[in-house]
Amino acid sequence: MYQVEALCARIALINRGRTVLYGGVQDIKRDFSGNALSIRGQGDFENLPGVLETRRLDGTWRLTLETGAKPQQVLRGLVERDVSIESFEVAEPSLDDIFVAVVQEQAGAAAGATDAATPTASEEAVDAAAGAVAGAPPREGADSHE
Repeated sequence: MYQVEALCARIALINRGRTVLYGGVQDIKRDFSGNALSIRGQGDFENLPGVLETRRLDGTWRLTLETGAKPQQVLRGLVERDVSIESFEVAEPSLDDIFVAVVQEQAGAAAGATDAATPTASEEAVDAAAGAVAGAPPREGADSHE
């Protein structure tokens, strides 16, 4: 979705055929700031309370926080685990991070209902990217394979 961030001023994120977010890219990212952390260090970063997703890329851990989780509580959890921390910063969330957080929050709300045809993360990302709006209406007769 990095292309969407680079090319679009306004977006619509769609999950299972429903719009889950709509608005300006910067407005959406600002609304979700504080929900992602970028940490360099050594130790156990998996399964932290308040963290939805943990990824490691080029020696940096990227943690996506649950709605309402505070960076300080994650830092406290890391200190309790005796993790060696070289840097700890609140990161600007990517649209991927935001989409994952919104979809997982909705999934948690609907935890009582099960669906055998649950789409994969890549299918959901395609739905989200397909919902990107560049600020102009679609062209008449536009080829869907462009």
